[in-house]
Amino acid sequence: MDNHRENKIEEILRKAWNLRGQGNYNESRLMLEEAEKLVHKDEYAFLARISHIHSQYARDHNELQRSLKLELQTIQLYHKAKQKKRIAHAQRHVADIYRELKEFAMANDYYQRALNIYQELELVHSPDYANCLRGIALLHQETNQSKRALEYWKSILLVYQEHNFKEGVQEAQNSIHFIENQE
Repeated sequence: MDNHRENKIEEILRKAWNLRGQGNYNESRLMLEEAEKLVHKDEYAFLARISHIHSQYARDHNELQRSLKLELQTIQLYHKAKQKKRIAHAQRHVADIYRELKEFAMANDYYQRALNIYQELELVHSPDYANCLRGIALLHQETNQSKRALEYWKSILLVYQEHNFKEGVQEAQNSIHFIENQE
């Protein structure tokens, strides 16, 4: 792969993601179209990232079925690219979407798949791992399993504190407080 082209694609995808995060979907889509023109059909990691961004567009607009389809495609592309960490990340997104759709068994299945990869890669102290645990904690709360949710929130809190992720620490503390005051 041409390093200049690869770096340009990286930069474009980063800009597209940041513009999406700012709610500037039109500019973000234009950036994504530019990246799509540069990516070859066998560059699975780039194709997966593009698919993931499209999935996030759909999810941001509450098009959950479309987002799910795109995120499942993202997983397939990351498998082809042999990028386990990114597979886990995409699986966590699939789990989150299933949780939002109230398909709790499927959500749990995908959370467990992601956790297994994070554990295999020894990433159990990473923010990505904590974000996966967060989804499981929310799943347990939504299915009235408060004691299990509490255990997860306590684990999440430790990882978020370790990484000085203030918003995550605050959410975990609030969730722990809420659950403990329910009992």
